[in-house]
Amino acid sequence: MSGKKKSEPEGLIEPPTEADFEVTVADLKKSNVPPLFFNATREEILNMGVPYSMKSEYRIAWRYANEILENAKLGKGLLLQGSVGTTKTTLAVAILQEALKCRLSGYFLSMIGVLRFFNSKRDQHREEFARLQNKLISCSVLVLDDLGAEYLNDWDKDHVDYIIGERYNRKKALIITTNLREKDIAAKYGERIYDRLRAMCGEPILLVGESLRKGSL
Repeated sequence: MSGKKKSEPEGLIEPPTEADFEVTVADLKKSNVPPLFFNATREEILNMGVPYSMKSEYRIAWRYANEILENAKLGKGLLLQGSVGTTKTTLAVAILQEALKCRLSGYFLSMIGVLRFFNSKRDQHREEFARLQNKLISCSVLVLDDLGAEYLNDWDKDHVDYIIGERYNRKKALIITTNLREKDIAAKYGERIYDRLRAMCGEPILLVGESLRKGSL
C-alpha cells in the first residue's frame, strides 16, 4: 500500500493481542493462506501505512483482532465490504494471523476455490471432500474471501447455505470479504443466508478508496 496519503500509526490501534506464539510459514500453509499474503500482518500494514479514508474502519478491525479469543468463543465475525483493491483480503488475513498467534485453528479459502474444489471432489473423492467440509465448519476462524465472485448453481447455493448455517449453529467465527453491498448479497444468496451473516458479523465494515494493488499489499 504505497503511493497514497497515509495515516500515522499512533492512535490507530489498541494494544496488541497477548500471544505467546509466532506464526510460521508452515502455520500459514496449513491454514491455506496464499503466499501472496504471507506478509499480511498487523505490523506490516502499520509499517506501510493505512490510508486516511480507511482509518476508522481499520480501528474497528483492530479492536476485533485484539479481542479475537473472545470473538472466536462467541462466534462473532466480520463482514469486510469494498471495491477491488481496498485491502479487504489483506486485512482479513492479518486478523487471521492474530488468531493463529493465539493458537486458534483457522482456514482461508476463496469462494471460487471452495466451490471449484467441492464440484471436483464431491463424487469421486468423498473422503477428501468430507475432510475439507469438516474443516470449513469446525475451525475456530474461517476466512471466506471474495463472496459473490463465484457462479452459483442450485447445488453451490445449497452448499454455501450449509457452511454458513453450520458455523452459525456452532457459534464459529466467520470473516467474509466481498465486493457486494447488502442488497446484492441478499439477492444472490437469499434472505436466510444474508440474515445469518448479519447475525454473525454485525454491521459491515465498508472500505472505501482507490485501488491500492500497485503496492506490495
